[in-house]
Amino acid sequence: MKVLSQQLIKQNNLKQVFALVRSNEGISRASIASLSHLSKATVSSLVEELIEADFIVDEGAGQTTRQGRKPNSLRVENEKNLIAVISWSAERFQMGFAALDGTVSHYQETVYRDEEDSVDQLLDAYHRLIGSLCEKREQTRVLALCVIVPGMIDPVRKRMYSSVLPVKTGEWVIRRFRAALPEIPLAFFNDTACFAYAEKAFDPQVENASIFVNLSGGVGAVMFSAGGMLRGGNGMTTQFGHFSVDRNGPLCRCGNCGCLEMKIGESVLEDRAREFMPMEKIQAFGPMTYESIGRAADAGDPDLRRMIDSMAADLAFALGNLITVYSVPRAVIGGHGRRLGRYFFERLRCHLSVCGFRQFVDDCEIRCSNAPEPAELIGAARYFMDNHFRFYENMDGALFLR
Repeated sequence: MKVLSQQLIKQNNLKQVFALVRSNEGISRASIASLSHLSKATVSSLVEELIEADFIVDEGAGQTTRQGRKPNSLRVENEKNLIAVISWSAERFQMGFAALDGTVSHYQETVYRDEEDSVDQLLDAYHRLIGSLCEKREQTRVLALCVIVPGMIDPVRKRMYSSVLPVKTGEWVIRRFRAALPEIPLAFFNDTACFAYAEKAFDPQVENASIFVNLSGGVGAVMFSAGGMLRGGNGMTTQFGHFSVDRNGPLCRCGNCGCLEMKIGESVLEDRAREFMPMEKIQAFGPMTYESIGRAADAGDPDLRRMIDSMAADLAFALGNLITVYSVPRAVIGGHGRRLGRYFFERLRCHLSVCGFRQFVDDCEIRCSNAPEPAELIGAARYFMDNHFRFYENMDGALFLR
């Protein structure tokens, strides 16, 4: 027990030192000791281990106004450590490598080929991605593969449940990935959790009692409280997208009627548009995305403005109730929904003024996400490093579903 406790303490200390270097490029050993409350000798030992293992780099004497010997500056080692990330959505998938500092390389977005199994296409694309990396970087190691899904991950049954993805209900998707990739550490995360964790990385205020709302193909929400994301990255916190905003509305795959994501999800925009414009205009408009309808509404298109206003009213009804239940100081709208434009957010704030418990809603700041694109890939990699990665442990074949 004593040995295990010592190993756990060391592991936590290594992660703390690594996190400080990642968040403060050019930080010195002395500053790490001050911020971490570890002794200078302990910090020096941990830093040397991380340098030896190629997780951080000593860049030599840094710039300072202090007299005397200048302290060495540290940064994370990005060239030799990458995390492969796939974001799986209804019609396409995004993938790339996330470095330890959050930058993304080899990014690509691919539309599914018709009549071919989507899981097979994802695995094929992953192998090509790895092949492209091996041709250019001989010493680079891939620490894990993170798969982001718009659905819930059941860590006990090792099952994925999604009302958006083109997979059969109950299909053993996780087992298929594990069988096809037996050695690499593999993690499955909910898309909303990944968007939210990216937001946390770029705005530390978010982790102190906030709601993060993901508007994408579906709709989700994550709660932050006391410095953490409730229930982790598997999407088991809330099913905000399946909050009914119209009990007589269309039947959702979840079995509920009038679900929020059936009214405002990006994947149903064309269906929703039929309420506000003739089919000829819909066909002439082209692909309907949050960005395209938001741009048209901001330009003054009357039909799109009516549609955007109705979507804002549906979200305000659901969000006002969520704020009433949890009484949080801020709600952040992220995912692809932040592309909906100025008019949408004006109408959302207007509709919120008559939804929910007044004091709670009036005290809640509503704003767009600050995280850079592609936010979900950045969030997945950051969540994996912070919550699942273990320095100096053999993680080959490990599976993470929380």
